[in-house]
Amino acid sequence: MRFSLKTFGCKTNQYEAQAMREALAAAGHTEVAGGEVLIVHTCTVTGRADATWRNFIAAARRQNPRLRLILTGCAVNVELNIAERIGAEKIFRNDENCAALVRYFAAPPPSAVNSAAVAKYPAEKPAIAAFAGHTRAFLKIQDGCDNACSYCIIPRARGAARSRPAAEIVAEAARLVANDYREIALTGINIGAYRDGENTLAGLCRALVKIAGLRRLRLGSIEPPAVSDELLLTMRDCPPICRHLHLPLQSGADEILRLMNRRYTLADYFAVLDRARKILATPAITTDLIVGAPGENEDSFATTKNTVARAGFARTHIFLYSPRPGTPLAELPRRDHRRVAERRGELTELCDRAAAAFAASLVGETETVLVEKNGRDADYAEGYGERYLRVRIPRSLPPRSLATVKITRNDGAVLWGKVES
Repeated sequence: MRFSLKTFGCKTNQYEAQAMREALAAAGHTEVAGGEVLIVHTCTVTGRADATWRNFIAAARRQNPRLRLILTGCAVNVELNIAERIGAEKIFRNDENCAALVRYFAAPPPSAVNSAAVAKYPAEKPAIAAFAGHTRAFLKIQDGCDNACSYCIIPRARGAARSRPAAEIVAEAARLVANDYREIALTGINIGAYRDGENTLAGLCRALVKIAGLRRLRLGSIEPPAVSDELLLTMRDCPPICRHLHLPLQSGADEILRLMNRRYTLADYFAVLDRARKILATPAITTDLIVGAPGENEDSFATTKNTVARAGFARTHIFLYSPRPGTPLAELPRRDHRRVAERRGELTELCDRAAAAFAASLVGETETVLVEKNGRDADYAEGYGERYLRVRIPRSLPPRSLATVKITRNDGAVLWGKVES
């Protein structure tokens, strides 16, 4: 069978797509552009995410009306009768696995669309040994979330928090390192909830950094209450762990955090920032913010801007609030769309200034840079430093090279430097 696979959404989705890709290849199937089977790994975190994969499918069908369509991912778990609506031959839910996909394609192809078909097989463990098209590898360590934020559909799509065994994760990481992946980024739906017996995220990190040849270990998004002193001290004492924390804030006003059912206050959040900056050497703190949530008014938005100015984020992802059917916040009235768009523009400008200021604070510092690509005319190499800022070097270097770079200047949030070793 010749298949193509398109992934939408988060790093966890990208990991799962790679696991599908490798499982199908091991079963003798071939991935090609424009294959007769299209597997779409969906995302439903926002309305825009839903629209993106739907538009992709519509375009693919215009090119090939006879396309066989398989749907996987979060949208499959939350939308009833999605197979009929989209015209999918088969859907695989998030509690299913690569083995189910392989077994399905080991059987003869169906003669017609079976809208009720949802495969169910005993759980088998997906794993990867590479990461197609990437210089660094994402490694899924857990799935699911118990937090029940009032705007978020993902717990419904992913279920309760559950963790992979540490030994399994370490073995998978070792395979990736043996295949020349210098950096591994840990991902999941709520990695701060990682537990394997007595092992926490900090304990898992200590086990992973013992892998010979692992040069960088990066943590994915962590909920602020999960940032313990044990984790921060582990980051400090284990140099392969990058000095970068992605701590989603979502709103800079306490009253909106309460409506969102976020499990911290602004005081709690800043206490985490203070501890991180006390224990780590100039860490990069990145975050997510949602603009236009129900209940947000001019006063709470002004508070959010003051919070962002005080926090000094190295990078901020700003999302427009997207009501997810079935979530508590979706039942509340929304604000004027035009004003929400204006707020996003104001916040973007503020966050860009903060990012440039953080980048400027690194001039004169040394960063280890993982080269991802060379400039169009090969007159510079570009990659990410350990603090997750883009760094450019005025010379070409092979992708996956690790270079020690002295930062000489910044261009907004982009750093420039010279190679020291």
